[in-house]
Amino acid sequence: MSVEWEQWNLSYLADVFGPLFGPGSVKQAMVRTLQLWLPSYIHEINRQLGANVLAEPNDYFYQPTERPVVARTAQVMVAVPNTVKTERFRSGTRATFEARATVFFAGTADWNESEFIAQAYCAAVMAAIGQHPSLAPPGETFAETTVWQGMKLGQEKRSSSMYRVLVVNSFHVALSNVMSPFGGPPAPSVLAPEPPVTVSSENVQVTQLT
Repeated sequence: MSVEWEQWNLSYLADVFGPLFGPGSVKQAMVRTLQLWLPSYIHEINRQLGANVLAEPNDYFYQPTERPVVARTAQVMVAVPNTVKTERFRSGTRATFEARATVFFAGTADWNESEFIAQAYCAAVMAAIGQHPSLAPPGETFAETTVWQGMKLGQEKRSSSMYRVLVVNSFHVALSNVMSPFGGPPAPSVLAPEPPVTVSSENVQVTQLT
């Protein structure tokens, strides 16, 4: 039985061969952070604007070519296309990834109005990620730092009734240790690794023999 890829562990080999984090780990962490926090920012922005200008995304994993965007809806897609920097230290490897969160939405027939809606979506995503830089649930930590790098605005297509617009927020996400250079199995094997050994020293009595 396969595990749904949306539910994969962020570390592929946690507690077996040491940490092993990659771009997929960053993508999952960012998607989960957006799912948790973005609705709060969208609703507050709508309250400030006095109207339901922004819609909660109806999807976080598919781009509009796969799931069409219709009027008054939005979709988010997160991509982690490259590694910005890596640093080797004594017991691990620090890595910084570029992560992009793109909002696809249906604007209006007015381009200027559609552009202002895009800027509002941009602010919501920028704050939802930038103000929760650990990319983890409250009380937990995943990323060492997450720094907003900027945004880009684009037009997907124009219909008779609306512009379809996208806005991209870019971030640099640093993980303190993505891999241990001294981890891994002692020898090649396709068998499951042995579970960690737990040593207990409870109720131990030492008697000196004379």
